[in-house]
Amino acid sequence: MTTPPPALPTQLLDPGARPPVRSRAGDAAYDLAALDDVVIAAGSRTVVGTGVAVAIPDGWCGLIVPRSGLAARDGVVPVLGLI
Repeated sequence: MTTPPPALPTQLLDPGARPPVRSRAGDAAYDLAALDDVVIAAGSRTVVGTGVAVAIPDGWCGLIVPRSGLAARDGVVPVLGLI
């Protein structure tokens, strides 16, 4: 038996921020959107804000991982993160 995920309380910290969303029913993860358009030169790094605060429930974690489409199509590979 699978335990359903808990609610994901969020707070938008900026008027331009978009809440995390699941693109399709049954998705295992939420998509985060960048707060600003950013151009990152090849081989360089930058911090990209989301303008979103997320309250991860006790006993759960948040992972920042690349989406396969972005990595394959655009070469965008975020630094993996654990929240």
